[in-house]
Amino acid sequence: MSKKDLLLLTALCVGVISTQGCRTFKQHTTEALVKPLGQLPGGSTENQSFDELEVCLETARSVAEQGHHSEAIKLYERAETLGEKGQSLDAELAGLYAKQGLSQKAVARYRKIVSDGKGSAEIFNNLAWTFYDAGQLQEADRVFLEGLQIFQSDERLKSGSALLAYRLGEREVAIERFASLYGTAVAHHNVALLDLEYGETNDAMQLLSLAVQMENCPDETRDLHRAIEMELQKSDR
Repeated sequence: MSKKDLLLLTALCVGVISTQGCRTFKQHTTEALVKPLGQLPGGSTENQSFDELEVCLETARSVAEQGHHSEAIKLYERAETLGEKGQSLDAELAGLYAKQGLSQKAVARYRKIVSDGKGSAEIFNNLAWTFYDAGQLQEADRVFLEGLQIFQSDERLKSGSALLAYRLGEREVAIERFASLYGTAVAHHNVALLDLEYGETNDAMQLLSLAVQMENCPDETRDLHRAIEMELQKSDR
């Protein structure tokens, strides 16, 4: 099967989803994907398996981009069974599992990537946020710090660890971690924003009042301080 034929078959599979809906995908996948490949004239079984693998991967990427995560998961899992022994699609499946709320499966895949020595800053970041979304804040914080031991200057891991410190009730630690990235005034600004998000207006105002007295205080911080000050004055009238 040529590359052109593979792309054409992939387009047909994607068309099934867009015109028929996600709920009937399993049925149409069996009809439109497996049977035609199984009936290809000529060629060895090995070549047919390779062709099916390519179609599964192409289709999985396409449907994932369209937001059909459960269908993409099935296709990636099928592709793993068609690939060489030991070959895996951990990175692709981990992200999709996380989006579907399958946190245990996502964590297992991310952990496998790390144990295989392929843990990038992005992998540690995604693993930490998977724990966060599952409500496991201590684990999320631990993963951020674990990643920072390897990728010491990564901004996502540093800012994520600062946010986790705040969520764990360690505001001073959160300020310190944000300050290591953006400076003290911006750190106060960021934690003040978190205070506002959780309804702690007075705590936010205290931090902003300190920040506006600092050297190199951003204009955005001064604007936010004035806006909150005006709102507090209105509420006192």
